[in-house]
Amino acid sequence: MKKQLLIVGITLVLLAVGLSGCNEKSTDTATTLVQFVKDDIANTLTVDATTSSDILWSDIYFDGNCDTRGLGLGTYVVVGDVIPHCYGTITIYYMPEEVKEIVLDVFEFSSEPRPSIACVEDNSARTLTVVSAFPYDLLWSDLNIIGSCDTSGLNGNIEAGDQITNCSGNIIIVLISTDLILGNWDFT
Repeated sequence: MKKQLLIVGITLVLLAVGLSGCNEKSTDTATTLVQFVKDDIANTLTVDATTSSDILWSDIYFDGNCDTRGLGLGTYVVVGDVIPHCYGTITIYYMPEEVKEIVLDVFEFSSEPRPSIACVEDNSARTLTVVSAFPYDLLWSDLNIIGSCDTSGLNGNIEAGDQITNCSGNIIIVLISTDLILGNWDFT
């Protein structure tokens, strides 16, 4: 009932954002259930504000190209949540069971996100553990790993949990096709 009253009391406006800057946000927070900030350089959307603490990610739908795999179906939308790897036109809908579909926002990203790899460095174990990689079909053979480490167990697609072991000195990961440095870790 609380959720229904909140939704009935709030009128939403479709915000068509013509984007030209790096950080843009929807401008009318009083009429938006969830407000996002767009970072055109990092190709991310970040939750900047919500009008309710009981909005679930399972009630939010993204039409377009964004990585929503990390958004748990039973978890609540929280300020600071980040939706990475967005490109093209992204339309965000609020679609709870008891309410007709509502458009929350529309964002236009000008470029495709660059490839990336995120790793956790453990100096005591001398390992790099992959947290995420983009694009999702990125292969270990697409990378040049420079430095003293063991990569013998790495093959196929890069996946969360993959480990580079026995690291010492500087470890640099480079995308072979573009010479783009994806990461640099120091094990000294």
